[in-house]
Amino acid sequence: MTPDTDTSLDDAQAPDPRPSTQPTPGESHAESADGREHVRFSTGPSPRPTAVKLGAAVVVGLLIEAILFANPELLGSPEATRIGIYIVSLVALLVVARLLLRVYLLTRYRYVVTDDAIRWEYTLLYRSRARELPLSELRGHETTRSRVQSLLGFGTVRFLTGGTNRSLGFLAFENVAKPERIRELVRRRTKRE
Repeated sequence: MTPDTDTSLDDAQAPDPRPSTQPTPGESHAESADGREHVRFSTGPSPRPTAVKLGAAVVVGLLIEAILFANPELLGSPEATRIGIYIVSLVALLVVARLLLRVYLLTRYRYVVTDDAIRWEYTLLYRSRARELPLSELRGHETTRSRVQSLLGFGTVRFLTGGTNRSLGFLAFENVAKPERIRELVRRRTKRE
């Protein structure tokens, strides 16, 4: 499954055949009588919004450098302009490196909605993390879209159980396709609780 594809949001969907991460002490997973978790939805974030930002950073960096090359006296002297070109190149390189890292990390996330919980999973270099929020403890959820996400049809769905943002009771599904559908699925699941 690629990060920007998702499984159907239909409640009659078959369970995900992939093994889920093992729960840590204190975590619970929705399991059927045969011991398999009932996954209602599974997806990963799309790297496309970040890739658009990456492309914009490259274009802006090259454009500024081209202007500085074309006008060597723009910053007062050719020496100052050359230093300006080095600074712009360094900043552009750092921004591009950061965005490339973000694109790679987004491919390592997975978002899961089960019968009784929502879960964020992350694996990188033999290390894995998971955060799970029971639907029974969910107190709020919201959908947001940045300008880039809106243009590409993606969004972010945030879930809160009680604490503050970024606490253990906070979970965000970032850069997901059709975020309203995910929010509606979770809303329907919480009404059943």
